[in-house]
Amino acid sequence: MDFIIGWLFYSKCVSTRSKVFITVPFKGESRHAFDGGGFDCGDKGDIISGGKTNCTSCPSGTFGNKIESSCLPCPAGGFYQDKVGSVSDKAGGISCQTCNRGTYVPSGRGNSSESCQVCPEGTNKTRHAGFRACFCLDNYYRKDRFGKCLICPQDGVNCSGDIVQLQKGYYWHWTSSNIELYEKFKSNLQIFNDSYGRRISSFNASLPMIHRCPVKEICINNVSEVKGNCRKGHHGWMCTVCEDGYVKLVKFCKECSSPLMVFLDIVIFLAPLIISLGGNYIYCNQLTSLFLVHFNIITAAVVVTENISGATFVLISVLNTTFVLQVAGKPIRKFLQNYITTYSNFGHRSVTWRMQTNRVISGH
Repeated sequence: MDFIIGWLFYSKCVSTRSKVFITVPFKGESRHAFDGGGFDCGDKGDIISGGKTNCTSCPSGTFGNKIESSCLPCPAGGFYQDKVGSVSDKAGGISCQTCNRGTYVPSGRGNSSESCQVCPEGTNKTRHAGFRACFCLDNYYRKDRFGKCLICPQDGVNCSGDIVQLQKGYYWHWTSSNIELYEKFKSNLQIFNDSYGRRISSFNASLPMIHRCPVKEICINNVSEVKGNCRKGHHGWMCTVCEDGYVKLVKFCKECSSPLMVFLDIVIFLAPLIISLGGNYIYCNQLTSLFLVHFNIITAAVVVTENISGATFVLISVLNTTFVLQVAGKPIRKFLQNYITTYSNFGHRSVTWRMQTNRVISGH
């Protein structure tokens, strides 16, 4: 006879549970069939006389797994197992019963429905707990997979999916060590099965202070990174510093024009203007003033349109030069009317700048 079946009994409260052990040859198909199949047949240290070993049924709170060839505990969260010798019927699966909605087993290895406790405050108790202490309610976040959920700390962050995310128009400054820890914790929370990392199931540091950016549009925070991100061309504290190759124009950092673009604009403007004035130096002041007007218009176009290509830049410069040449010598009132009408599509702000510049030209 290859194996002997024996029974061990133990009691807990008023319930009686049975634990089965089977003696089988240490080597052979019979041991392989039992090991991980709801039984644990031990290792070489468990060999008894006659080259045999005892295979013990997986106790309640655990289940057999063929891949691991051992008994594994039911995971923490909404799971328990009140039977002995339970075995998973698929690779990587678990053979545990589920707790009622809104309840969970804090440390795992739950061996009865009584092991399931009510989920902590701030959690959604209408759902199954899954592999955590229930999911957080809307506007709550957590710092421990198996701890309570906390209400969103203040304006400027969005709390959903158990995590906290920075909103557009806000900035926070993390230390390098803390943000690395929270990034790992956040990624770990997005794992909804038993493969989550046990060592990074909590975040024990504090969240940083949240600041409102001086210009909402420069703190865009449209990526999944914890620290958020700045508008293109911006970086640093509250996204107020321009990156290399950018210059501050009013509220935003704009990409610097190349020397060729600046030279081209000067040639486009000055060459026909000098020709039209016939080299008469009496018009020097008028030439200087018109040149300043021209550059104000170009600057306004860049600011209002925010991004401008090289071809568009040249086109605006040519059209603007033609316009300035046409108004040279005309009454300033007519100049102002044509000026506003022609460039009204650049926006109210640029029109205001032009009016101010024209007053300088007219000497008022």
